[in-house]
Amino acid sequence: MEENNQNIRQSEHTPDALLPKMSAGDIISGVLSSPGETYSEMAISRPANYWLIPILIVLILNGISIFLSFQNPELIQKKMDESLEKTRTKLEEQIKSGEITREQADQALEMQKKFTNPESIFFKITSYASSTIFVIAVFFVLSLALFIGMKIFKSDMSFQNILNVVGSASIITAIGGIVSIAISLMLGEIKTISPALLINKSSAGDIGYSILSSIDAFTIWAYVVISIGLVKIGNISTGKSYGLVFGLWIVWLIFVALFTVVFGSMF
Repeated sequence: MEENNQNIRQSEHTPDALLPKMSAGDIISGVLSSPGETYSEMAISRPANYWLIPILIVLILNGISIFLSFQNPELIQKKMDESLEKTRTKLEEQIKSGEITREQADQALEMQKKFTNPESIFFKITSYASSTIFVIAVFFVLSLALFIGMKIFKSDMSFQNILNVVGSASIITAIGGIVSIAISLMLGEIKTISPALLINKSSAGDIGYSILSSIDAFTIWAYVVISIGLVKIGNISTGKSYGLVFGLWIVWLIFVALFTVVFGSMF
């Protein structure tokens, strides 16, 4: 029976048996409503860079999220003030230990104030640029990590199809970003759709709050969709797929915790 299934799959991948290329609209709507069927169809469709349009849309949605956040400068200023206060505390410690002078500390604070002013053009341009670079970097790094994992599981899934799965699923996290910004604007505090909504940052601490903020409902949804895509296109077991995807996510959460310990909360 297993041999028959493999023969069927091989015949489906012959050039004459492949379905026409899928449209971006079908992929995006399918990922949101029926990812299993969408990726099953993608597996037997003609190869294409299906990730290009979704990632472009993700970047646009990401830009909209940043634009919305700029509609409430006080919201961003609050975050910047928190960062400034942490910097001030660290500088005071360095002054006491003799590492720097008071004048050097004041210069460092003034420089940070200058570059973190939400009203400045420099800050806005930097926000858009850094966010765009971050989205693209995460997209390719995650795709590469998944590709390596799939090779370990002896899957013949191509890197192009990994990009297609991750790119299309990224639409979900982009939508989540807009929802999070909308909620943040209503609450007057930067929040994600996560357990962090239910607690105060002071009660959880920087590390705990950063981790809880990362456990976002839309992120979990996107990773579930990616897992489904790996099963349908990569032909691996459900357990291996979910283990790989969510294992990488756990590694990311650990990185967030370590980053917070070393550099302070930036999330």
